[in-house]
Amino acid sequence: MPMRGIVRRIRMLVLLGACAAAARAQGPIQMAAEPVFAGAFASGVTPIVVTLQNTGPSVEGAVKVSSGAFGMGSSRVYVYPLSLPTGSMKSVTVYPRVSDFSSSVRVTFDGSFRGVKPQKDVALNPGEAVQVGLIGDQAGGMGALRSLPSNAGTNVPMPGASTIRDVYATPETAPDRASGYATLRALTLANGAERMNPAQWEAIRRWVMAGGTLICTGGAGAVYLQTPGAAALSPVRNVHGATVNALALPNAKDLPSGPYALMTGAPAPGAAVLARQGGHVTLATRRLGAGAVVFTAFSPFEAPLRGWKGAAGLWNVLLETGRPAAAWNTLRQISLYGGNESPARAMPGRPIARGVNPFRIQLPPVSTVAALFALYFVLAVPVTYFVLKKMRRLEWAWVTNPVLAGAFAFVFYLFAASLYEAGMSRRTGGVLVSAVGTKDALLLGSTQVFFPRGGNHPIMIPNAETLEISAEQAGAFPMTRRSPETLTTVDVGVVSAPVFPVTNLAFRNIYYVQPVELSGGVTATLRRAPGGGLTGTVYNGAGRELRNAAVVAPGLGRLAVLGDLKPGQTARISETHPISETRQVMVPGPVRPGQSRPSRRPELRRTRSAEAADLARGFPLAAQIFMGVETGRPVAGALLVGRMNGEAFGPQMGRYVPGSLVDVLVSLPVEGGA
Repeated sequence: MPMRGIVRRIRMLVLLGACAAAARAQGPIQMAAEPVFAGAFASGVTPIVVTLQNTGPSVEGAVKVSSGAFGMGSSRVYVYPLSLPTGSMKSVTVYPRVSDFSSSVRVTFDGSFRGVKPQKDVALNPGEAVQVGLIGDQAGGMGALRSLPSNAGTNVPMPGASTIRDVYATPETAPDRASGYATLRALTLANGAERMNPAQWEAIRRWVMAGGTLICTGGAGAVYLQTPGAAALSPVRNVHGATVNALALPNAKDLPSGPYALMTGAPAPGAAVLARQGGHVTLATRRLGAGAVVFTAFSPFEAPLRGWKGAAGLWNVLLETGRPAAAWNTLRQISLYGGNESPARAMPGRPIARGVNPFRIQLPPVSTVAALFALYFVLAVPVTYFVLKKMRRLEWAWVTNPVLAGAFAFVFYLFAASLYEAGMSRRTGGVLVSAVGTKDALLLGSTQVFFPRGGNHPIMIPNAETLEISAEQAGAFPMTRRSPETLTTVDVGVVSAPVFPVTNLAFRNIYYVQPVELSGGVTATLRRAPGGGLTGTVYNGAGRELRNAAVVAPGLGRLAVLGDLKPGQTARISETHPISETRQVMVPGPVRPGQSRPSRRPELRRTRSAEAADLARGFPLAAQIFMGVETGRPVAGALLVGRMNGEAFGPQMGRYVPGSLVDVLVSLPVEGGA
């Protein structure tokens, strides 16, 4: 054989060997990972779709997502167990919470297989922005939103964000839990949304109940409006096609001439019709929990509106129409920071039947601790030295110094003795949102837990969608700050932390989103009274007592005081009070982790009507509602607000401390509009 042929064969064998080695090094598992919402800023819960393909033997493993410490919070590892049979390809959506400063998160698949474990750093857009998402086949169709100010549709601008950013997801990869939409100011549905599954529709419904704004667009191809998921949300029923030659909308100017293809229908119970054209409903809205659903019979993505130069003004009208009931989106706050300041934390718990209430114990201030350390130093060094020297007994320092150290250690123990006597305790706050006639609700919860003894403790919350830990000062002395912990959660559809390490005398705030089932729903028959108030009845079928309940009509600027509602009790509304003269202002709040300046929070300020101010001050959730709603706006429906015992919610660990309550918000339809 010629030498040239031998060299060629040797080269071929070397090349084949290199290819085989590379294949062995790559391993049998291939992985891809991309954010669900293309172009979104990473600021809170950021859903990422991970796709894996197995070309080798069957594997039992888990997708692991690692993100850095969130301010003073815990470093996070999210674990998603996954089985990969031979030749299979599977996708899983992961929901890591990331900070404004994260440029990437690391995704790894770990399992019992040979070869390199696949790993990818998913690039993210660091920073914070007001975001409006779209699910459908019209990627890029909301570009006009970028010219709107960040406070469009709300009175509360986001610090550091000057405009709105449009982001897009495909129907196949849309999140299947409410927390996946938490960073969105609003969500638009368009053609193609009919490909979503029931779990995705349910997630959107719960997100709206928690304060989201959903915009359902119509047009010639909006067949998704005929699906059960859309029908349960839409302000119209029995949708059908129609055509009109012109279009007129409130506050929308110089709309282009038609024809317009519509997908319209009859208004649903409790919906407010804001515009009609040729006898057809063209714009309607309805209240759902703390959020709102807006229906447009036309499509902004079809002619003659596609490419129209005034599209930004039209989007502004839609966002204003769907302004949520509460200005502060609590679900978004949990997504961003781990949670709002817990209502439970602010309430003084009452004495409990046995043991000590650790949430009422006052530890010594830093000045006292520093003074004791200074006194110990003075006694242990100069005083002991001069006294023993004068007595000519310096060798006694081997005895006096340990005695002094033991005495001061005992003093410090006395400061924390009551904490050592207390057992594991908890108190739960948050906001429970629901809608009239439904038996389910979504709890945006916060539970503070006291751990008297260090060790590994499991955190289990029934049906939890998310679970986060807020790191706070811990330990017996305020001068001692713990180092950031690593919280690892396991997600099998329900999120839990099987092992959470804590130190002695640790206080931890656990934040979570928990779907809950009520024994029955709240029902109501409300109608608008001739004088501008409300009349009707409200029935408490939730199976739990509602304390300090009231019905709030944001569009009317009226409030009806119901008092405490026992389970199965009906309250009749015969009198409402005006609260339009109660003014809300924004005041500096606490500096949250990752922020350089204080957040803003609503505060009620007394104006001309002292009675109205006193009434509204008694309903803290009503204060948030009126913060973001202008009196006289066409807001559909009313809202039942109150408080409920928090014992049955959140993690069931340790003793429950009475006195901690959960705010309740239920949307109620009103006949005749409100």
